[in-house]
Amino acid sequence: MITALDSLGRADADQRVLGWAELESNTAFGRLHDSGLRRYAEDADFRAACREATGWVLAGKLPAAQTPDEEQVERAVRYFLAELPLFIDTPAIVGAATSVFCYHHPPAVLRRLYGGELTWRPAAGQGFAVIAPAVRD
Repeated sequence: MITALDSLGRADADQRVLGWAELESNTAFGRLHDSGLRRYAEDADFRAACREATGWVLAGKLPAAQTPDEEQVERAVRYFLAELPLFIDTPAIVGAATSVFCYHHPPAVLRRLYGGELTWRPAAGQGFAVIAPAVRD
């Protein structure tokens, strides 16, 4: 990612790519992550949506006809909850006015999240786009 940004002439490319170490020490990310964990523990609908999303991801990773066990689902949920702050409020995390999260094949939970169907909603300034290759005539 840094190489791609460098190739576009971004002198600050190394500061624009956030890994886990940078996110763990980011106050806004920590606050959002804690909020997601709390919601998962307390909100049955939110919990079900997170579990459904991770089931969808795991189904594509497991051998055919194998369903994920409870431990696999819970581990996958933890990964999803760690990614969720970026869907909710990237502007707060990176100190920007706006951000658009782009995804090529989003799970239904993201459509529900951005559609206002869940109790946790994206912050003002946080957008979402589904990207697809251009169709040529």
